[in-house]
Amino acid sequence: MKHLKITSVILSVVMCMSMMVTPVMADETSAPAEGQKTEETEKQEPEVKETKATKAAEKQEPAEAKEDKQEPAEAEEDKQEPAETEKQEPAEDNEDKQEPAETKEDKQEPAETEKQEPAETDDKGPVTVEGNGTEESVKHDAKDATNGGKCGKDLGWSFFESTGTLIIDGSGAMYNYDNNQASSFTPWHMHLDSITKVEFTNKPTSIGNYAFAGCVNLTDIIIPDSVKTLGSYSFYGCRNLTDIAISKAVTSIGSYAFSKSGVSNISFTDGLTSIGSYAFANCLNLGSISLPAKLKTIGNNAFYGCTALSSVSVQNKVTSIGSYAFAGCSSLSTFDFPTSISTIKDHVFSNCISLNNVKVPMNITSVGECAFESCTGLTRIEFTYKFKTVGDNAFQGCSSLTEVKIDRNVFEKYEDQFTRANLYVTPDPIIYADKGDTATKDGLTYKVTNAAKNGNGTVTLIAYDDSISDVKMPGAIWVKDCTYKVNRIAASAFRNHTALTSISIGANVTTIDSYAFSGCSSLTKVYGGSALKTINTRAFNNNTALTSFNVSSKKLKKIGSYAFNGDKLLKTLYIQKTTKLTKKGVKKSLKGSSLKTIKVKKAKVRTYKSYFKKSNSGRKVSVKK
Repeated sequence: MKHLKITSVILSVVMCMSMMVTPVMADETSAPAEGQKTEETEKQEPEVKETKATKAAEKQEPAEAKEDKQEPAEAEEDKQEPAETEKQEPAEDNEDKQEPAETKEDKQEPAETEKQEPAETDDKGPVTVEGNGTEESVKHDAKDATNGGKCGKDLGWSFFESTGTLIIDGSGAMYNYDNNQASSFTPWHMHLDSITKVEFTNKPTSIGNYAFAGCVNLTDIIIPDSVKTLGSYSFYGCRNLTDIAISKAVTSIGSYAFSKSGVSNISFTDGLTSIGSYAFANCLNLGSISLPAKLKTIGNNAFYGCTALSSVSVQNKVTSIGSYAFAGCSSLSTFDFPTSISTIKDHVFSNCISLNNVKVPMNITSVGECAFESCTGLTRIEFTYKFKTVGDNAFQGCSSLTEVKIDRNVFEKYEDQFTRANLYVTPDPIIYADKGDTATKDGLTYKVTNAAKNGNGTVTLIAYDDSISDVKMPGAIWVKDCTYKVNRIAASAFRNHTALTSISIGANVTTIDSYAFSGCSSLTKVYGGSALKTINTRAFNNNTALTSFNVSSKKLKKIGSYAFNGDKLLKTLYIQKTTKLTKKGVKKSLKGSSLKTIKVKKAKVRTYKSYFKKSNSGRKVSVKK
C-alpha cells in the first residue's frame, strides 16, 4: 500500500512535469513559422546553402541558429550572451529579424566589402591612371592609392606610397597653394617627404604656386608640353631634384620657382620670355646655363647666390636684367652682355669674385649703384664712347682693378667713384676702327665698311674657316674698342664650304650677296634674318642637302634669279612675314629650283600668286598662307 502511494506520487510528479514541458515544446514548434520566412529569404540567396549539420543544430538551438544566420557580423556577440539576446531583449531580436537586407548583403558579397575599403579612398578623389604612356611608366590603379583628391577644376591627384609616385591627371590649370598657411597647404602636404616622382597623365596648363615645394626627395619629373606657367615656389627646396627640362610651351617661371633646389642641369626652350625674381636663387649645384632666344626679362635676384655658376649665355632679346640678378655667383668669370639692354642695374654682379675681364658693349650707357661691388678678381673693364653714367659705389671693393677703358670726359666726371674705392687708375683712350679693318671671331671674319663713331658703324661678313658647322651670326661684333653692326654677307663668303650644316642669319643683316652660300653641299637649314631685304642671284645655288628655308623678315623685297637653283630637296619656301616683295624683285627667282609651295602672309596670297606664276619657275608653284 505504501508502495502504491509512492508510485502514485511519482506519477503525479511526472504528469506535472509533462504539463510544464508541453508549452515549451509548443513554443519551439511554433518558431519555424518565422524560420520559414528566413528560408524564403535564403531561397533568394542561392550563394548561401544550409548543410544537414546546420539543420540539426537548428533543431537543438533554433533561436540561436536563426540569429546567427540573420546577422553573421554580430554572431560573436550573440554567442557570448545568448540568453540575454533571446530572453531579455526579444524586441531587439524581432527588430534584427526585420532587417534581412543588411544580413543578405553581408552574406552575398563578403568580397565586395573588401573592395570597398579603397572605395573610401576613392571618395576622397584618387584617379585611376596607367602611367604617362612611356615604356618606363608603371600602371597605377586608384584602389592602390594611399590618398587622392582634386587639385584643379579639371585636375585630380593620387599618391601611391608603394612607389613614392604622385600622379596628376586631367587638364587645365592647377590650383595655387600657400605652404605658409595651413588652410592653403597642398593636398598632398602630408606626403612631402615620401614623394620621389611626379607624373602627369594628361594636359595640365599650369603648375600652381607651392605645388611641389618642400618635396625634398623628389628626383624625377617631366613637365608636359601643355604647361605654360610654373608658379611661384613651385619647386622650392626640392634639394634632390637635379635635372629639369622646361617644356616648349612654358612662357614664364614664377618667383622662387626653383630656389634652394638641387638643380644642376636645366634646359630651356624658345617659348620662355620671363624668369621671375629669385627663380633660381641659391641653387648651389647649377654650373652653367644657356638662356633661350625669346627671353626678355630676368628678374631681380634670379640667380642670386648660385655659387657654382661659371658661365651664362644671354641672347640679344633680353631687355632687362634685374638688380642682384647674378650677385654672389662667386664662380662666374665672364659675362657677355646682350646688345638689347642699356643699363647694368644696381648690385647685378656684387660679390662675383671670379669676374675678371668685362667688356661693356656700346648699347650700355650706364652702370648702377654697387653694380660691381666687391668683385675682387676684376682686373680690367672697358666701356665705349657711348657710356655716360657711373652709379654710387659701382666699383667699391674691386681691389684688383687696375685698367679702365673709358671716355676721358666721363672718367673725369666720375673720378671720385674710382678714388673712393681706392682705385687710382688712368683711363686708356678709346681706339676706333678704320674703314677696311678686319676682325675674326668664332671662325667668321668681318671687314669694317662704315667706321662711323656715332654708333652706326657696320661690317660685312667676308669669310668662314670651317671650324663651326652650326653658325649663329651675331648682330654686332667688336673691332678694336667699338662695336659694329653686321649688316651684310659678302659674295662667295661661304662658297663651297662643305662643313656648314646650318646658318642663323644675323639680326642686322640686310643683304646676302651673290653665290654667298653656293655649293654648300651639307647645308640643311637656313633661318633668322629678321632685317633681310635682299637675296641676290644664286645666293643658295646647288645646296643639294637644303630642306628648310625660313626667313622671318617683314622687309624682304627681292629674291634674285636662280636663287635656289639645284636645291633638289627644298620643296617649301617660308617667307610668311614679308609684305614688300615686288613682281620685278622675284623675276626668275624660282628658276632651276624644286620648290612646290611658297608660304606667305594671308593678305598677300593673291598678289604673290601672280608674282610666282608658272613662267617664273617653268612649272606651277602653290602659294599659300
